[in-house]
Amino acid sequence: CYTSPLEALAEKFHSSPRLLKQLNPGVDLTKVAAGTALTVPNVADSAGNATGQVAKLIISKTGFWTNAVDSEGRVLYHFPSTLGAGYDPSPTGDFHITGVAQDPSFHYQPTLFAEVPDSKPTARLPAGPNSPVGVVWMGLSKPHYGIHGTSEPETIGYASSHGCVRLTNWDAERLSKLVRAGVPVVFQ
Repeated sequence: CYTSPLEALAEKFHSSPRLLKQLNPGVDLTKVAAGTALTVPNVADSAGNATGQVAKLIISKTGFWTNAVDSEGRVLYHFPSTLGAGYDPSPTGDFHITGVAQDPSFHYQPTLFAEVPDSKPTARLPAGPNSPVGVVWMGLSKPHYGIHGTSEPETIGYASSHGCVRLTNWDAERLSKLVRAGVPVVFQ
């Protein structure tokens, strides 16, 4: 599902193709084969050592982050996030997760996008890391809104989504394993 081995390596090591090129100046990353030695970020699952169960997600519309907190309000996980822009702002208030879908396809509906004429046809885009919603979709109780991954991790940390909460694919994947239907989600 990746457009190139370089894109797959960047995703695997939670980085961008540009960073991998900087870390490996003498390597032609378009011709990587088994046995090629590479310098990559250490993305061992050290964050997986947090203790406690996620009781709520708190999403900051001004700080561009999502915190997974326990029942005492302690932050268990912190995820940089992209939220809705002025033309399609993220909601404010209390919601909850309605379900989690791994490797979802994307139902493109022009009527949901301010910059697309409503007369354009709908489409079902294939699942995969380059899908507009990345590798996971966590639906919210507000229709058409969710927390999801992205094919462009370099876009995280801004107000540029269509109202959803966008995470890197690797953060969306981690979060999807920590939540379930019914977990409260607060936008503030």
